[in-house]
Amino acid sequence: MNSTNINERRRKTALILNSSQSKRPGGSDEWVVNTAAAVSWAIGKNLKVISSYGLSTYEFVTAIAANFGANILLVSHQPDILDNYKKQGLLDNFGLQTRRTEFVTVRGESSSPKSWWRVRDRAAVDMADIILPVSINPKGKLNKLLSEDTLREKINDKFRVEYDPHPQERFTPISKESLILSPTEPFDYITHWTHSFDGPWPHETKAEYYMSIIDSGNEYSHSAYRTLLAILRTRTLYGSSRHHRDGNRAIAFSSLHPSEAVKLMKWRRRYVRPTFEPYGISIERSYAELTGIRPVIYGTSDHYNELSESDKPFFQSAGEKRGDWKPEKEWRYIDDLDLSAIPPERIKVIVRNQSEIAGVAELTSSEVIALTNENRL
Repeated sequence: MNSTNINERRRKTALILNSSQSKRPGGSDEWVVNTAAAVSWAIGKNLKVISSYGLSTYEFVTAIAANFGANILLVSHQPDILDNYKKQGLLDNFGLQTRRTEFVTVRGESSSPKSWWRVRDRAAVDMADIILPVSINPKGKLNKLLSEDTLREKINDKFRVEYDPHPQERFTPISKESLILSPTEPFDYITHWTHSFDGPWPHETKAEYYMSIIDSGNEYSHSAYRTLLAILRTRTLYGSSRHHRDGNRAIAFSSLHPSEAVKLMKWRRRYVRPTFEPYGISIERSYAELTGIRPVIYGTSDHYNELSESDKPFFQSAGEKRGDWKPEKEWRYIDDLDLSAIPPERIKVIVRNQSEIAGVAELTSSEVIALTNENRL
């Protein structure tokens, strides 16, 4: 064994821990600032950073540790690391350097992900020479684990901050009194409404996503507004297979007039986000049809089975079990949509309020219009 391997084996380890946090953190949040500081401190002390993936608080540490050039001990689920494709995917997604990353595998007590989380936490604290708690829920499982007598000598509270439960952010509805676009004003367009992303955009890695949070200040880096900006920068609408049968990747549009669409912009408790938010890309209906965007086919499961293979990607449940999706008047495009192929005069870009027009107009030659006369939220 060479001296480098001996030194690496002797290198002490630091574990940086956070309880569950807001799904949409800002760069100025105390736990974000202190987590980054804790990683930097550990690197300065020549410590190997213990981290993992699967929960955003672990992934945040993994991404910034990789970005800061730390040596990392990645606690991993054994099935993932036995799959070379998944292992390489972790390295690529988090920007991990093979020579600086050591994988340690643990099994869950069952097939449940939460079972593995418990085993992972236990393994991580046992392996750590120094534990750096940052934002720990006093009523949570991590706090109970850290209260064990055998771990007290390992704990360094240098970066600890008071836990903020961060009640989940709620969407602020638009009042009809603030609407600029009148229901009587013609609007022969179909609109893709954006929403906040609780993770990377389709063209991003997790490393890029988590690093963007550090630089985001008081705002969330992947809000609906910033998602609109990302669409305009890439000039692409990316399809998603989420909530679609058979894994079809699709982009949702609505043919509703914007003044009607805002009535459906409500908080969806099930998905912890609104249906959609007041930022969108609108395409002239006649031109949209030429590109292959078409109305969905609302129906039941039995109806779906009767459709041709070409029609099935456009099927949408009418709401057999819960809700009624027909009022959304959804249209759909299958795959990614290249906006640069659409003449800019055939597109309108929608923002929530007038103060946002100038910043968005810098990224597009299409007309930018505001839904409301509100002050910027």
